[in-house]
Amino acid sequence: NLDAVSELPVRGAKRLSRLLAEHREQAFLMRTLTTIVCDVPVDLDLDGTMIEKTGLEVVEAKPWLAGNLDA
Repeated sequence: NLDAVSELPVRGAKRLSRLLAEHREQAFLMRTLTTIVCDVPVDLDLDGTMIEKTGLEVVEAKPWLAGNLDA
């Protein structure tokens, strides 16, 4: 409710209310653009998203970093 902004117990509430009134259309557009929609249906196969073991060993980066940091 943009009309109630001027009554908020925060510093600059009246100025903010005035600016929102001046840019009302843009303020509502920004609210729409920044709203995260959480109820969107998603077709997702959870079994297909499982990570498989790769068999790769852990690579130690210290020797590589030591050689490249000297350059």
